[in-house]
Amino acid sequence: MNEIKRIGMDLGKRVFHVTAADAKGRIVERKRLRRAGLQSYLAKLPVGCEVAMEACGSAHQRCRLASRLGTK
Repeated sequence: MNEIKRIGMDLGKRVFHVTAADAKGRIVERKRLRRAGLQSYLAKLPVGCEVAMEACGSAHQRCRLASRLGTK
């Protein structure tokens, strides 16, 4: 996971779709995660990894979770 520099998240009620990119913008990983798996996935990301997500009702909660785990 060290090559991941940026992820994009599509937020849902039960399932989250994550696309990870390296420093050059190449997609290195696509995942479909359930709510329980999202926290462990974010915890494994390198410190300083950028997380982009859509603006919706649960985005603030997910942003606080990502920030606590060391992402930007």
